Amino acid sequence: MIFLTYVFSLQKVLNYRLKAEEDQQRSLAGAFRDVENARNEKERLLLCMNKVQDNYSASQSKQMDVPEALLSCDYIAYLVRCVKEQEETVALCEQRLAEQLRLTEKAMQERKTMDVLKEKDYLRYKYDLNREEQALNDEMARFTYLRK
Repeated sequence: MIFLTYVFSLQKVLNYRLKAEEDQQRSLAGAFRDVENARNEKERLLLCMNKVQDNYSASQSKQMDVPEALLSCDYIAYLVRCVKEQEETVALCEQRLAEQLRLTEKAMQERKTMDVLKEKDYLRYKYDLNREEQALNDEMARFTYLRK
């Protein structure tokens, strides 16, 4: 009896799609990390700015020299600019995350399509194999009947 093994004709394409999906998932994880880092940096800048503003407000009630006041104002203005730039960075990272999420979903869909094709091809292979086996069994039964 001959044993045939199933071979999916598009296995290389399926392997490629699996690798592409894994690459997209790694990129998605990196995009999530980038967004989280950008948000953390923004929070750090906001906390720093609030701390400087609190110190500046507390020192205004006392006698404060002019150069120190000017430096504090300049530093607060610098931190405000940094926070605005970081907000833009967060927005860009979130846009990249949304795009990467779309690409990852597309890669998953393509891989699932290949899985469905493989499953259908395997079912067709099993059907053809069963049909051949049935034909062989029918032939053997016919010979057995004719010998009697």
